[in-house]
Amino acid sequence: MDDEWTITHLHLALNAQTAHKLGLIKPILGHVTLCLPVHIIEENGKLISLNKTLEEINVLPECKIK
Repeated sequence: MDDEWTITHLHLALNAQTAHKLGLIKPILGHVTLCLPVHIIEENGKLISLNKTLEEINVLPECKIK
């Protein structure tokens, strides 16, 4: 059994404006969740940023919770 944990993805709830920019439809109840692999995230002190454009994020393969 592996006792080490590794973060591979972050799940982000998108606001309606961002979901629209990505061409995603927000459900009436709830929100759109985007699953981002950690390799596209950069840390700078207390801030994190994405090193991809919205177009590049939009074509990322879907990740599924196991």
